[in-house]
Amino acid sequence: MGFARNYLCEAGTTIIGRKGTINNPIFVTERFWNVDTAFGLAPGDMLHPKYLYYFCVMFNFKELDKSTTIPSLAKRDLLNIKMPVPPLPEQQRIVANIEELFSELDKAVNILRTTKQQLAVYRQAVLKEAFEGKYTENWRVKNPSSSPQYDFETVKINHPVYKDTSGDENEMALNLPKSWLKIRFGDIFDVQVGATPSRRIPAYWSGDIHWVSSGEVRFNTIFQTGERITEEGLKHSSTNIQPIGTVMLAMIGEGKTRGQAAILAVPAAHNQNTAAILVPKTPCNSKYIYYFLQMNYENTRRVGSGNNQKALNKERVRALRIPFTSFAEQREIVEEIESRLSVCDSIEQTVDTALQQADALRQSILKKLLKGGSNG
Repeated sequence: MGFARNYLCEAGTTIIGRKGTINNPIFVTERFWNVDTAFGLAPGDMLHPKYLYYFCVMFNFKELDKSTTIPSLAKRDLLNIKMPVPPLPEQQRIVANIEELFSELDKAVNILRTTKQQLAVYRQAVLKEAFEGKYTENWRVKNPSSSPQYDFETVKINHPVYKDTSGDENEMALNLPKSWLKIRFGDIFDVQVGATPSRRIPAYWSGDIHWVSSGEVRFNTIFQTGERITEEGLKHSSTNIQPIGTVMLAMIGEGKTRGQAAILAVPAAHNQNTAAILVPKTPCNSKYIYYFLQMNYENTRRVGSGNNQKALNKERVRALRIPFTSFAEQREIVEEIESRLSVCDSIEQTVDTALQQADALRQSILKKLLKGGSNG
């Protein structure tokens, strides 16, 4: 495109988005040349650079967005914003007060975020111990007749063929009880991949059949779907309606989507980026499979780490190996997991609420100290 020989903006400039992200001001501490989708607001001699920045953080630029597509901010609207401008020494005092209060708030926020990280570690530890049979050691002693091998024999599929077992190298190391088995999903479950009816045909859409997209599979229970298809749409595509209790697995996605799982609470069809593990066709516990996939999330993602598009596929899902125990012990394990994670969920909800309150408090501090708000 060319080269610039001089800096466009000096240190202490506040960047405001012109297109896209328009409500996230950035304070820059060195000279720079900004991209054409952002404004550089120079404070001038009458403004403390940080006073201008904190006013922009407080101001809601979305109110000035007149676009119907990509959020946009017009220069004339930006220049017409009124702001209170006290004498420079007063601005310096206000900035010092803001930063002192923000420093204390940041300490609290860091503690909350550390707590969330610790909860995530605890969740993983709970799941790992559950799938190593540690929570059901006494149960096995009291139920010696429970036989994983016998239950497996009642549901196993005869002579399954696996075309891709490359995911074995990504398996999490688990110290399983001697009576447990290590099996593949395809040994006992039917795995189906969905499809998307043609969007060029309106008669296929807005029907009564729930239709799951991969973005809706995010370690959750699916009660509703964003889109629904009609009987005609179902008939003219290769997707099927899966029963309640089916475990869904997202197969494609560069972000967090690939490898996430969900349980159907309603019968639903699904798209080609998701695999349906038909647990309800067997006596296995759907939540047992769901929690295993939750524990194994990072390893499942690595199975789908291709050189081009990062994706799982039906064969890779069928070949995933899981610890298998008796149907009765699966139920016990789910109860043990949920009794522990329910406490974790409660704490996490409290932390999330506190983080939201911290954001609100940050805005309250700005409005109180800057006074006059955005109307001057």
